[in-house]
Amino acid sequence: MLDSARVEIAFGSDSQAAAAERALRSVEGVSEVEFDRSVRRLGVCFSPSKVSIPALLETLRPFADEVRVVSVITPCFHVVSSHP
Repeated sequence: MLDSARVEIAFGSDSQAAAAERALRSVEGVSEVEFDRSVRRLGVCFSPSKVSIPALLETLRPFADEVRVVSVITPCFHVVSSHP
């Protein structure tokens, strides 16, 4: 099992980004969260042995009408893509 991964999630709500970041940081297994406003993506580093991608998406549902996975990178790299 991988001990770190990064998922980039399309997140269309700038106004709810800070609340979404706080919610993700409270999830066990999440080590880093950052929001790139220029591409409206959340970058989330996490431990796949502790939390699943579907659980991360479910955490975000109260904050945005649509969330979707854009990419998954292993191991976790601390970069949010700047291209659509």
